[in-house]
Amino acid sequence: MKKSIIYIFAAGVVMLSACEKNTFRTTDRSFEEGKAQIKLGLFNAPLAATSVLAYLNGVRVSSSLLLPYPFPGGGFNTGGSSNGDYLAVNAGANKLQLFTTNPGTANIVKEFMTADLTFEANKKYTVYTTDTAENAVAIIAPDNALAPDSGYSRIRFIHLMPNVPAVDFYKGTTLLKSNVQYKQFTDFFDIAFGSDSFSVRVAGTAPGSALSALAYRVIAPTNRRIYSFLSRGYQGATLLRAPNVSAIVNQ
Repeated sequence: MKKSIIYIFAAGVVMLSACEKNTFRTTDRSFEEGKAQIKLGLFNAPLAATSVLAYLNGVRVSSSLLLPYPFPGGGFNTGGSSNGDYLAVNAGANKLQLFTTNPGTANIVKEFMTADLTFEANKKYTVYTTDTAENAVAIIAPDNALAPDSGYSRIRFIHLMPNVPAVDFYKGTTLLKSNVQYKQFTDFFDIAFGSDSFSVRVAGTAPGSALSALAYRVIAPTNRRIYSFLSRGYQGATLLRAPNVSAIVNQ
């Protein structure tokens, strides 16, 4: 079990939207003054099906979650819902703990990972976790984007595939971001909204169809919404650990 200590300095203000069957309706956005807003992107890739409970500062904040899973709220090809919910947490130092459970229960078996995190008040973040329990790490990305103009979605990309040092990120056959290193994330940028294939290739390899990529997914970003796209899984693995492209809803 590995302990990760990460200090965060970032900006961002947006609270979320409601969701009805993948159609998004913008709602009023507000923060609980003095709190931070966080989302957990639990994208660890254990060898066997693993359910975890999430605790913040010793207090349980989730039901049993089958990895991989974003909480609260989700996105596309994530195993979660399709909304952009966040948790309100104290500013300053926080401790995240994930505990494995007996199948179908909330009975704790052992600690899966722990991470010490620092957040600023009135800011918004996603905490991504990746790799196995022995090598587990947490990466905190500030969710500081504002909604784009009509006709566009605003996205970023984060690379969470542990055995691929760097990837290129494509929309169809168009290269969006190149040489994104493991555990790194890009700035937010705009794309035309609508359905397309999003794929990753080992950095520097020749472009081609999505079917020949390391991983791809057909995803339909919505007009004026904000997403974080990510690679996950392991190159060469199948089933639970198969390479995948997913998207989290930030707003």
